[in-house]
Amino acid sequence: MTNQIAATIALLILAVFLADALVFHWGLPVILGRQMVGIIEYLSFWR
Repeated sequence: MTNQIAATIALLILAVFLADALVFHWGLPVILGRQMVGIIEYLSFWR
């Protein structure tokens, strides 16, 4: 992955979070946090 591709992906992710915060109000960070907790609990089961 080149630096230009990495920077583009990072800007796209930032733009999605910014659009969520300013326009859509979906609570995207909360949704992703809950999904991450579920993944951590799933992985801790296999430990």
